[in-house]
Amino acid sequence: MNDENKKILLLVEDEVLIAMAKQQELENYGYNVITVNSGEKAVLLSKENKHIDLILMDIDLGRGIDGTEAAELILKERQIPVVFVSSHTEPEVVEKTEKITSYGYVVKNSNITVLDASIKMAFKLYKAHTELNDSNEKFSKAFDNHPTAMTIFNTKTGKRIDINKSYTDLLKIDKQIFLNGNAFTDNMWWVDPDEPGKGIKLLKEKKEISNYPMNLIDRKGVIKNLIANASLLDNDTNSNLAIVSFVDVTEIKKFQEHLITAEAKYEKLFKLGFEGLIFHKDGVALEVNNVFLEITGYKKEEIIGQNLISYVILPQYHSLVAEKIKEKYTKPYEIEAIKKNGEIIRVELESRDIEGEDTRITAFRELKN
Repeated sequence: MNDENKKILLLVEDEVLIAMAKQQELENYGYNVITVNSGEKAVLLSKENKHIDLILMDIDLGRGIDGTEAAELILKERQIPVVFVSSHTEPEVVEKTEKITSYGYVVKNSNITVLDASIKMAFKLYKAHTELNDSNEKFSKAFDNHPTAMTIFNTKTGKRIDINKSYTDLLKIDKQIFLNGNAFTDNMWWVDPDEPGKGIKLLKEKKEISNYPMNLIDRKGVIKNLIANASLLDNDTNSNLAIVSFVDVTEIKKFQEHLITAEAKYEKLFKLGFEGLIFHKDGVALEVNNVFLEITGYKKEEIIGQNLISYVILPQYHSLVAEKIKEKYTKPYEIEAIKKNGEIIRVELESRDIEGEDTRITAFRELKN
């Protein structure tokens, strides 16, 4: 193994002969070993030397701080695997080290094979722990900074685990106050207090729900129309955790309501107008109102889809009307049209483009003698 690929171990042992023997054994197994004889020196060296990969820490280190105290100080400064090597086998001592680090505990008189296996296992555990932390950190950053409002809660207890900034902005709430509440019993945010129970029941049944409509009330009393998507987290471990995202459709819903109202008013105006009206594209009828049908004598199904130029306008006016159709707006002009019963009538046409569309609306007025 090349020296640059060797793992660097810090051996903390106050007995010189034991330290020298253990250092030789470990170096024979392919490690680079640095030794110190006190907890204070171990803390100092771990700060100075960032290349140390693992610490073998004796517990009894003579005068000064012991191995557990040294390990706690080191781990406050940096993340590094610590394996305790001690002659102590009392449960309370081992338990104390487990509260500090869970990378290993080796009895001091164990042979080098056992120690080497413990070191290798510590590296594996440390790698897994680091990858998990990295993954959790990435998830946490993505969660906190996601533009969609999201929350994580326990579907069994109702305890809120976390919410992101978009959620606090949505409801204009303090994060900690909201997390102190309960998703089941804290109903001040719901228009329908039974809504949480309905949604959670559905989520438990289906494991995932999409586009679920719900209404919340923000801290200022404004109702928010939301679409929720939810799924259980770690379903195979029965953690009961769920993540829910909310899309605010309040403004969209208002717009839709205004649009429906406007369309209803427009439809009434179109149907009950005092002149014939035609929606058409390049002269082909898309919609006509009742006044137009009364003037021409046709039924609606006979007109829709027909080219009005050739259908109700006398031939000598075809080219004129075709030219007028190309204009964005045409002032009123007179032509002759033919009714279904063959009667020729004098009519006035006035057309304009419908903004944002490739259709036109034409007023069709019968001129009486």
